Amino acid sequence: EGNFSTLFFLVKRDVQENDEEAVQVKEQSILELGSLLAKTGQAE
Repeated sequence: EGNFSTLFFLVKRDVQENDEEAVQVKEQSILELGSLLAKTGQAE
């Protein structure tokens, strides 16, 4: 799992919707960030 700052960067980064690899990285980052926030009790 990544750290918060790396995941926030990847989630907030703009990607072209036709760039499948970038979209997949962003999707995975969103899932990891949600999991990390849930584990640390910071999810709302």
